[in-house]
Amino acid sequence: CLFCETQAPPDQMVELPCGHSWCPRCLEYSVRGALLSRVTYPPMCCEDLPGGIPIFLVQGHLDQSLLAQWDEKHKEFSDPDPTYCSNPRCTTYISSLEIEEGARYVKCQKCGEQTCVWCGSVKDAHVNSGECPEGGLGEQDHEVLIKEGWIQCPRRKCGVIVERIDGCNHMICECGAEFCYACGGFLQGDHTITENGAVMCNCSGEVSTWTL
Repeated sequence: CLFCETQAPPDQMVELPCGHSWCPRCLEYSVRGALLSRVTYPPMCCEDLPGGIPIFLVQGHLDQSLLAQWDEKHKEFSDPDPTYCSNPRCTTYISSLEIEEGARYVKCQKCGEQTCVWCGSVKDAHVNSGECPEGGLGEQDHEVLIKEGWIQCPRRKCGVIVERIDGCNHMICECGAEFCYACGGFLQGDHTITENGAVMCNCSGEVSTWTL
């Protein structure tokens, strides 16, 4: 096994196209860890498999419950604009297939809460005019944000606070949004320039190379 170095007959191991072999125990451990978040997904082996470990090659070595979880997480983490239940006690992922075309709100099949597909907030928060509520931080929280040098994910449905520990300004949030830590702008359109194959931030006052 590539990781635990256990030796076993070939028919008891999982051999991948890259040539590496895994024991079933390490494979299961790796898959479970990869399914924890969008950042850790997909299960990886080496650079020769940049798209991750193919599920169809290893499904015979994993139990059905884990395979079902893998399938569900693949749908969730592949969704470029995911919607989650606005109930803080639930936060279940709501598939785009559950959202009717043109619908403003969607009902969570798990807890029954209705969530706005535009901003991700609870339906009851849309008072009078029906406009999406301001989901920003309070004044005191905003001051702490500035003092600590943190930044909020610019994706309206997310807004999670992000702290850069090291590396460049190319940030990838757990929700999948890619943005610049220096100015908070999305990695898209006129906000970026490409030079010698590297994507660079085009924000005012700072230009930095982002590692892809």
